[in-house]
Amino acid sequence: MAAAVAVPARLVRRRPTKLQIAVLGLVTLLSFGPIVAFLVVIGSDDGPSTQLVGGPEAPPDGVQMTATVIDVSPSVGELRVRIALQVQDELSDDGRPETDLVLRVNDVRGEDIYEFPAGELLRPVEASLALGGGSVTRYPFDRYTSVLFVGLGTESGGEAAPVFLGYDLFSNADQFEVGASSVDPDELSSVAVVELEVSRTATTTLYAVWMMILMWGLAIAGVLVVWAVTIWDVDVPVWSFTCFAGVLFALPQLRESLPGRPPPGTLLDYVAFYWSIAIVGVTLIAVLAIWVQRAHHDSGRPEGDTSRS
Repeated sequence: MAAAVAVPARLVRRRPTKLQIAVLGLVTLLSFGPIVAFLVVIGSDDGPSTQLVGGPEAPPDGVQMTATVIDVSPSVGELRVRIALQVQDELSDDGRPETDLVLRVNDVRGEDIYEFPAGELLRPVEASLALGGGSVTRYPFDRYTSVLFVGLGTESGGEAAPVFLGYDLFSNADQFEVGASSVDPDELSSVAVVELEVSRTATTTLYAVWMMILMWGLAIAGVLVVWAVTIWDVDVPVWSFTCFAGVLFALPQLRESLPGRPPPGTLLDYVAFYWSIAIVGVTLIAVLAIWVQRAHHDSGRPEGDTSRS
C-alpha cells in the first residue's frame, strides 16, 4: 500500500465560515454605497430651502410673508426664523408701504415689535423662537416643538387696523428635519400661527448610531484580546499596545466629529462613549500589566524552561 503523502498545512485551503461570508457580503454591498448616494442626492436636490407650509395668498390690499427657519440651537433652546414681507399692489408704492406697518412676533428675546415707516423698503427681520418638548441630552433621538406667531397691522392717526397676511414657511436648517402645520390654514386674517416640529435628520441619526456601534466594537475588541491573553494563555501581541493607545486617543476625536457637536452628557455619551473610553483604558493597562508580569517571570526562569505560571 502506498504511503500517504503529507500535505503542508500552508497548502490546505480553508473553507470560509458563515460569519466570514456574511462580512464579505456586507463589505461588498457597502462598496456600492457611494454610487447609490450620488444618484439619490443628485435626484433629490430641489434647492437650498424646503417648503413646509403654503398658507393663503395675500389679497391686493394685504401683505405676503415669507418665513424661513435658518438655524436650530438645541443647546440654547432657540430656533431662528427670518421673516420677509412683500406689500401687495393696493397697499404699496413701488414696493414701499403707503402707511406705517407694525409687525408683532413671539420673539423670546423681547424684540417682538417691528415698525416699518411708510415710504421705506421692508427690511427682513429675524426672530428667535423657544424650543420645547425635548432636550439635547437625548441626542441623537432628541425632538422639539415650537410655535411661530405673527401679527400685522397698520398705524394711521394713532389708530391700529389689521392687515390681511398671506404666508409661506420654508426651512433652511442644516442637520434638522423641520415639520410644520398651520392653524386655520385656509382662513385669511391678520395673524399667522404655525406649529413646528424639529428632529435630527435621518443621516445624522444613522451616523451617530454607527458611532456608538463603532465605539462599542473597538472596546469589545480590546476585551477579546485581554481574554485571549489571560484565558487562552497566548503571547501578548506587540501591536496591541499601539493599537489600544491609538484607539484611546481616537475616541474623543470621533466624539467631536458628530454632527451638531452635542454637549457632553448626552445619551450617546452614557450609552457608548464614556464606557468605551473606560474599557479601552483598562484594557491597555491590563495588557501592559500582563506583559510586565510575564517578562518578570521569564527573566527569573532557568534557561531552557518553557513552562509558564
